[in-house]
Amino acid sequence: LISAVLVFMFFFALYLYGIVGELLKTGDVASVLEDDEKNYTLSYLSEDSVDIGVKTDYDYNSKGIRVTFIKNGSPAQNSELQVGDVIVAIDGTTVDERGYRSSVQRLSGAVDSETVLSVYRAATDENLSITVRRTAYTPNTISYKLIENDIGYILIDEFDSTTYKSFSSAFTELIEKGARGFVLDVRFCYSGDLDSAVSVLDML
Repeated sequence: LISAVLVFMFFFALYLYGIVGELLKTGDVASVLEDDEKNYTLSYLSEDSVDIGVKTDYDYNSKGIRVTFIKNGSPAQNSELQVGDVIVAIDGTTVDERGYRSSVQRLSGAVDSETVLSVYRAATDENLSITVRRTAYTPNTISYKLIENDIGYILIDEFDSTTYKSFSSAFTELIEKGARGFVLDVRFCYSGDLDSAVSVLDML
């Protein structure tokens, strides 16, 4: 029960962080809450849609969507998109014009549909047009390796129905390789399934 409460508090804090960040950006309480409710509803109306497999935050300089993480096996990974890229427009509509949260929602769409992203890549100072096909995929939410001092490093980028099984397998394999301690990296885990998160915590 304690684990469940802690995980709930963690996810709720992340949710509030997103709302507060949007408020700081826009200063408009009503529009932010309305947009949040809109996104919440759309997540249930789009059960047949697929996302491109990125984690993002808002880039204040270019007023775009900065890619902070790309999921393994995702449509984004199979495209030219890279971590650090800033999406400034989606299918011809700028992020500044439509709004950050609504634009992130538009990254999802029907299976096998395509979206054209206008991207700024600071590393090479390029403006690119990248087409991503939204193919169906099963994300691998766990990455792991044995690092120095016999420490097992496990990255969890999301809690879903596959996470516990993958985590259990990774945890066991790292112990067999000699891991004497563990680092769990959840920096890119912004949301997910509560039961899955509790199951992982109960294993520790």
